Amino acid sequence: MGGETGAPTPQGPPVVPTAPPSVQMQMPMPMPTAAGFGDVHPTHPPLEQLPNLQFCLHSNPSWPEMFALAFQHYIVMLGSIVMLASFLVPLMGGNHGDKARTIQTLLFMSGINTLLQTLIGTRLPTVMNSSFAFIIPVMSIIRDFNSRAYNDEHQRFVHTTRTIQGALIISSFVNIFIGYTRAWKKLFRFCSPVTIVPVVCVVGLGLFERGFPQLGKCVEVGLPVLILLVLLVIAQQHTKHVNERAYFVLERFSIIFCVKIVWAFAAILTAAGAYNNVPEKTKLHCRTDRSYLISSAPWIKIPYPFQWGAPIFAASHVFGMMGAVLVSGLESAGAHYAAARLAGATPPPPYVLSRSGALPLASLNHISLVCRSVERSLDFYQNVLGFLPIRRPGSFDFTGAWLFNYGIGIHLLQSEDPEKMPRKKEINPKDNHISFQCESLSMVEGKLKEMGIPYIQRRVEEGGIYVDQLFFHDPDGFMIEICNCDNLPVISLSGEPIMACKRVMSLLPQQQQQKAALQLENVGLLGLTRVGSRRIVQISAGFMIFFSIFGKFGALFASIPLPIFAAVYCILFGLVAAVGVSFIQFANNNSMRNLYIVGLSLFLGISVPQYFNEFTASAGHGPAKTNAGWFNDILNSIFSSAPTVAFIVGIVLDNTLEARTSFSDRGFLWLNPLNKNDARNEEFYSFPIRVHEWMPTRFLR
Repeated sequence: MGGETGAPTPQGPPVVPTAPPSVQMQMPMPMPTAAGFGDVHPTHPPLEQLPNLQFCLHSNPSWPEMFALAFQHYIVMLGSIVMLASFLVPLMGGNHGDKARTIQTLLFMSGINTLLQTLIGTRLPTVMNSSFAFIIPVMSIIRDFNSRAYNDEHQRFVHTTRTIQGALIISSFVNIFIGYTRAWKKLFRFCSPVTIVPVVCVVGLGLFERGFPQLGKCVEVGLPVLILLVLLVIAQQHTKHVNERAYFVLERFSIIFCVKIVWAFAAILTAAGAYNNVPEKTKLHCRTDRSYLISSAPWIKIPYPFQWGAPIFAASHVFGMMGAVLVSGLESAGAHYAAARLAGATPPPPYVLSRSGALPLASLNHISLVCRSVERSLDFYQNVLGFLPIRRPGSFDFTGAWLFNYGIGIHLLQSEDPEKMPRKKEINPKDNHISFQCESLSMVEGKLKEMGIPYIQRRVEEGGIYVDQLFFHDPDGFMIEICNCDNLPVISLSGEPIMACKRVMSLLPQQQQQKAALQLENVGLLGLTRVGSRRIVQISAGFMIFFSIFGKFGALFASIPLPIFAAVYCILFGLVAAVGVSFIQFANNNSMRNLYIVGLSLFLGISVPQYFNEFTASAGHGPAKTNAGWFNDILNSIFSSAPTVAFIVGIVLDNTLEARTSFSDRGFLWLNPLNKNDARNEEFYSFPIRVHEWMPTRFLR
């Protein structure tokens, strides 16, 4: 109780709020029935884990299969890099060689970021890449340099690139500032499944322009991929019981299969002269020899920092880039929830979404106490409080004892001068103490009387809820409290209930922060292949680094026509959006309040960015146009992002519209225990190297 005590109060029946049940990973069960307005219909209970996953986050298929799936992840992510470079580099004044070099650099850094993310980041099987959210501030830099005179276009490209580098370097400190000021943690603790649903949905739906609109630029190449992918998914149900090998290939490698066939078809059309007499734009999207990457890329080249020169820092461009940094972080948050669900993991707790800010503590490990006599204290903690002696490290050269129970350890240390230790006789509830939760305070009181241990009683009353306390000393005068603190709900300073005490391990959600955007198409690939293995994504990072160094080989795959990638994205982005819909099962999907919030957030999340994008396409600038260009870039970046708009609308409405009276309807009873006190989080998100195992034990006692 942290020293909070109250005077004795009249006896009265305690009001005990129902604590949310611990949520366990559920397996498919027989479907119950529910009566409606007519016939009895089957209902489907909520499932935290998708039932048809073959491999989850920490399980792995065979090595040959992992390498094949990793290469498929590499192919899928390659399209976004090529699409981004093909759009921006010509506008910056770059030639085909500059585009090849840019693709190599982006690919190399994607590999490095992906390895870092899967090793010391969220540890989810996600591919990191450049975000399209940065297009608006980058375009602002391009327009600025277009108005300046240069000796040639390549010089303009170099200066533009160096300015973009400078803006990215400084704006990345926004993430650091947000992390250490703990701004995100105060925001994300109000994020319920009602907010998660529209955010994850529009993370996929908001990228519709990279789907069929890109496919339509070369229908004869893109549409066959889309049709073939759908047909192969349908064919899986017929081959499952006929030919297991064929079913396995169709389920795991349908994308590689389709891309290979249609890529060969596009090459045949190109060689046969089918595109000789078509407009130049059609040639650019349909021909397999119009990227000029193979001829421009070097055989071997290792990207290195500042290869285009020292970065150029301009305050106006830095501030404009900061808006994109915020947008990229919010987009990554939604994608992480989808990746965790498709990988069979628990939803990423706030401290996992960012490994920064406050210390990423998981639980209390032990308490060390200096004793006059280790033997007397050992007897007390063992026979009175029920702790069990455990082995101490043999390297310790001092007297002591270790005990463990109730999820924490007690480390007893022999005092070097026992006679100088203070002796406490009076029991003061406001003194330093440790507190233990119990099921029956009357049984504890009776046991203390039997043992002849002096104690005092206190009672705290809060809003009709009573908490009883017992205080007594250990042999060295250190105070122990026994209470039924579980009766008292934990209320945040904002007035919103969190959960019962016994379910709280950390009440401080930490901030969400990402320096690179999560590659959404690879998240969808987890669902399509039903393989969420982290190791596969780590191997794919190796492919990215390899093909970025050996440029000719990487350029071969980068020459795949973009409509082929767009057809694949139609399937993968749709899968991610559908995963977002599945989160509504953890909230009350019969609540009109929830339906209103989800519906409005979804619609505005798509409609508002569409307005901003159409305005920009017609006017050459965004709707926000003031004399401060950096301010325009921030506003236009925020409101051109579908997940960001959906998040703003969703979290504002969810926390203002009947928020306190709809606590359980909002899904917090499911989400909070998973964020705070689920043992599986350690299994899914713990670091690969245990820091305490690498440190000498003398620094850890």
